[in-house]
Amino acid sequence: MCLARQRVSRTGISLRRSDINLAALPTYSWATPSLTATLPDETFMSAITIYTTPTCPYCQAAKALLTNKGLSYKEINMESDSAIALAMMKRTGRRSVPQIFVGDMHVGGFDDLNALETAGRLDPLLQANAIV
Repeated sequence: MCLARQRVSRTGISLRRSDINLAALPTYSWATPSLTATLPDETFMSAITIYTTPTCPYCQAAKALLTNKGLSYKEINMESDSAIALAMMKRTGRRSVPQIFVGDMHVGGFDDLNALETAGRLDPLLQANAIV
């Protein structure tokens, strides 16, 4: 780390934001395969994609909501494949399931999907993505 200068106070070294050269900091990346290499191509072609685990009650509720609306979806079970779980985390920035996508748009989890449905905003989203 390159420091332009350090100021020493009674409590030790204190730095100002301008004291740190951010360009000199190392960049870190997760040693994960690329998302497209991990997931099959048809994952991105599906109109609705949902990442799930078999024992998750919110996953079951999300699938039931979609099924009751007469919608088909691509389910990706990530319980036994850590590469898929890492790819989902990279794609969504979240670790919990379910994670739901309508087209390329990340809707969120079941609570988010249900809130869209309750507010009457799910159907327009589906129409905008030519799903309904």
